[in-house]
Amino acid sequence: MNAGEHSADGARARESVPAIAILVVFVAWSIFWNVIGAFTFGWGPLTFACIAGIVVLCEMSPAIGRRLAPRVRVSARAVAIVLACVTLAWLVWHGVTLSHALGSGRMVDVGLNTLEAGRRFFDLQGNPYATRCQLLGVAGAPHVTYRGGNTLMFGVPYYYGYPYYPVQFLVYEPARILLPGIDALRWANVAFLVSGMGGAFWLAARLAPRTRSLAAGSLAVSLTVGIWALGFGLFRAGLTDFVIAVLLLYGVLAMTYEQHATAGALFALALGCKLLPGALLVPIVGVWYARHAARQARWRCGVAAVVTLLVTVVPFVVWNPAAFLSATTLYYLTKHAAGDDSSLYWFVPSFLRLPFLMLGLAIVATMVARRLRPRAPLSIVDMVALVFTSSMVVTGFNKMSHLNYFWAVLPLGAVAIAVRLCASERGAESAAGAIDALHTSGPKDQGDLRSLTTLPSRWDRSPVPPFVQ
Repeated sequence: MNAGEHSADGARARESVPAIAILVVFVAWSIFWNVIGAFTFGWGPLTFACIAGIVVLCEMSPAIGRRLAPRVRVSARAVAIVLACVTLAWLVWHGVTLSHALGSGRMVDVGLNTLEAGRRFFDLQGNPYATRCQLLGVAGAPHVTYRGGNTLMFGVPYYYGYPYYPVQFLVYEPARILLPGIDALRWANVAFLVSGMGGAFWLAARLAPRTRSLAAGSLAVSLTVGIWALGFGLFRAGLTDFVIAVLLLYGVLAMTYEQHATAGALFALALGCKLLPGALLVPIVGVWYARHAARQARWRCGVAAVVTLLVTVVPFVVWNPAAFLSATTLYYLTKHAAGDDSSLYWFVPSFLRLPFLMLGLAIVATMVARRLRPRAPLSIVDMVALVFTSSMVVTGFNKMSHLNYFWAVLPLGAVAIAVRLCASERGAESAAGAIDALHTSGPKDQGDLRSLTTLPSRWDRSPVPPFVQ
């Protein structure tokens, strides 16, 4: 085979993707997510099985890509076109859902609470944690008592305040100002969905090999929007957790461009919405920065995060610490203590329920510790995947497994799988490039073959992130 044929083969290898692997993963992912969407309450064992399947799929996606890669290879551009058509079809579906939702006065408590918190704070200058924003009652819930006409949670006064952290309602305030009624939240969710799609495409395309970036970005978007319950949750139910995913996506993107202060601020805003997945994000991102970033980068990220939390969250805590504690942390301890049949927990024999919870914590700790152990590789893709899978496991072993918990990390899993599938033959691609280099540069470059086929394990100051799988 002459040099031209070698070069052509190398180019074709770099510009094609494992179509069978992508098809298998896409179909499995779609089945798992759409089953969860269709069968939630009353189907705890089925939901748990689907969560387990999604986690395994994410963890095994590199192996699936390598195993099935030789079967059928298709141009990355062709795959991107097919995926764009699939995405368009799902967007039409979600658009129909939105059209049916607009003008409806029905919305779950999550969305209504969020709009009410904005009204209480901006229109009435009241504390949304010390005045009623939570529409649901807590009568009969565990750890709830009454004294002198006041409601107590774990002995702390409870005012039916806003159950999320303040950033969750602050980000919806522009829409509440500009648009009337509860449709303001629905249109804000349209903006967040579009932003999430853009962020998923951008991040996957940036992390994937250059010649397959279009396919990786298109796959990430298709995996994100290809769930019928996503449109229902964002537009009919008025769920608000997807904004967390948007903040995380752009936070990771900022990392890849070495905008560490921006990354720290965005991660802090995500944590300022809800405790999870932020509580899992902090140690994972912290370890990545400790290993791969310069000291100045770590300081920028950390200081920006602290300042953001001081500006957005701390004032509400200081305003009325007991009210903030009872409305957020204690409310969820109470609510989750009751739980519901969306979780496998309530289908487990009573004497095994505590071990079941402990098993979930042990699995999450093991997953995180395995990736964060000294000298273990931790690329940006690994970091994104670990935040996604650990959050999914926490939800699976929780006393309730509601859909809105998943939306906060859904695009992260889509990005991780898309990049891993499209980069599953990175070594082969590098080898092809090395062969091309040898043929075009001559024998004097043969000593550089190892450097051409070895992947970087550290990012440090380079604007190009690592592709360690």
